[in-house]
Amino acid sequence: MHAGPELRLRLANERIARANRHAARARLAEQARQRPRPSLRRSVGRSMISIGRRLAAEPAPRPVRSR
Repeated sequence: MHAGPELRLRLANERIARANRHAARARLAEQARQRPRPSLRRSVGRSMISIGRRLAAEPAPRPVRSR
């Protein structure tokens, strides 16, 4: 019987929810822009360090005996 007020309330709630989702996405995008990203040089350096650690953990190769 009173579909008008219920419809307006539902539309208002959907509009508010959409605005909240939009604001949340905007906050996430802003945080992603502000987060410092490591440079290529730094990321390559870190990977080289991890390779060095793995190599250091391996036992040293023994000299091969000649016959």
